[in-house]
Amino acid sequence: MGICSGSSIFVALLFLSLFPAASSERQSQELEKGRIIDKVVCVKNNQFSYALFLPSTYSGEREWPVIICFDPRAQGRRPVEKFRAAAETFGYILAGSLDSKNGPLEPSQKAAKAVWADIRERFSIDTGRIYTAGLSGGAEVAAIFPYFVETQVAGIISCGAGLPQRHEPGWVKPSSYFGIIGNWDFRYLDMARLDEPFDKVQVTHRIVYFDGWHQWPPEELMGESVEWMELMAMKSGLRNKDGRLIEAAYQKRMKNAADLESSGRLVSSVHEYESLASDFKDLVDVAKVEEKALAVKSSAKFRELEKDKRAAEEKELAFQPRVQHVFAVIEEPVSGQSPLRAKDIAKALEIDSWVAASIQTKSLFQSEAAKRVLSQVAVLADRQGFKARDGGDYRLAALCFELAAKASAGHPMNPGEYFNLACAFAIWGKEKDALKSLRLAVEKGFDDLGLLESDKDLDSLRATPQYAAIVEELKARRRFPALSSGIHPASAGGVSGSMSRGISFPRSMSSSSSTSWPCTR
Repeated sequence: MGICSGSSIFVALLFLSLFPAASSERQSQELEKGRIIDKVVCVKNNQFSYALFLPSTYSGEREWPVIICFDPRAQGRRPVEKFRAAAETFGYILAGSLDSKNGPLEPSQKAAKAVWADIRERFSIDTGRIYTAGLSGGAEVAAIFPYFVETQVAGIISCGAGLPQRHEPGWVKPSSYFGIIGNWDFRYLDMARLDEPFDKVQVTHRIVYFDGWHQWPPEELMGESVEWMELMAMKSGLRNKDGRLIEAAYQKRMKNAADLESSGRLVSSVHEYESLASDFKDLVDVAKVEEKALAVKSSAKFRELEKDKRAAEEKELAFQPRVQHVFAVIEEPVSGQSPLRAKDIAKALEIDSWVAASIQTKSLFQSEAAKRVLSQVAVLADRQGFKARDGGDYRLAALCFELAAKASAGHPMNPGEYFNLACAFAIWGKEKDALKSLRLAVEKGFDDLGLLESDKDLDSLRATPQYAAIVEELKARRRFPALSSGIHPASAGGVSGSMSRGISFPRSMSSSSSTSWPCTR
């Protein structure tokens, strides 16, 4: 009793080899369908885990497409939440790594391989329809994933970043590529300049823009990326054609392009008309769409707007050497030079001029470019501030966080920069400045009570009545939400970051694998 004979073991192994779906079905039975599971530990490598979503109709009786997601802060649930509605509609398994994050590449490689091995073992996967998705450094991991696991992927959904440095556009093939970038994202040029090189090497792709920063896109756009992958699967023969889905998607895209045109955003409308014609070629007759794109492009107003856009981006690009030089001086001051001052750095970087350009309403493209420059300055200042703080140079840390706060005005992460500044002043021994900065952080929307009460950098302030008043104010906001200013920083809302505390901007992947600031390919 209780001991299997050799013949029984042989029969069991034979059954599993002949019916792997049955094995996958049993392994996934305890995982609830139709809801997000916060953490699934990899069976064969329990140091790695992932957030999971299985469609409510999942069963091992057929194979399912899968999207493997990478967040820059190892918050794998975030992209799974963004994709959930589309995954339920179209029948996708979602897995979001809880270990891959911005930083050295090797840990992310190990995490990606572990997740892939686990989901392939647990679930019935359509190996012809593997997709990857990522934000920022996670987008770079998504692009490299096929090389990590030595398996082709059908599509890559890249958010907030283009290709990794030295990654040739042609290497994306045979995958389809769906890029999403915010108009105010400091890595905008990184993504926006992929159209031409992709066209040259015939990479199937679409790039979509939205009004936003360096963050996971809205759920609607994430769903649109999945729908697009469905269309590309129909064109390539990976799935059967669905006439109703094709027609609905076509009409929706036509309406969007027409709405852009009627609102005067002619450059955006042409981009949409042209991508629509490319996407639906061989699915529907696109002759009228192509004619529409040509008609808009021939107008004087379009040429005027396109010229303005080009000028704004050229000015943004031309300013990059100045940014790089200033931050090189901050990192390695010239010997014998007087101590750097925040106002001198702000003047060298023309912060006031860029702020004015960001809020003017005469040119949308000039405003967007200015926001990107300011965002880039804030990124670099924030990163240098943490480096100085960790090295014990609290004066320089305060200077950098002050610059980051000034450059990020209007950015959802601005409250966090004032919090970081308060911490730097506090450990530097500047109590008055620390309390002033902390008050500004709260006024601008900082509301992380747990961080406020636990961050050791603020220990010197705890006995002051001003600190106690700030704590009580945040507690009151929690009890009575109507008292809140309504501004919620990115720790709750989703702008990418990876610093050790506070609300901050993202680090690059690593010095050897990251895209430069910004990528100018």
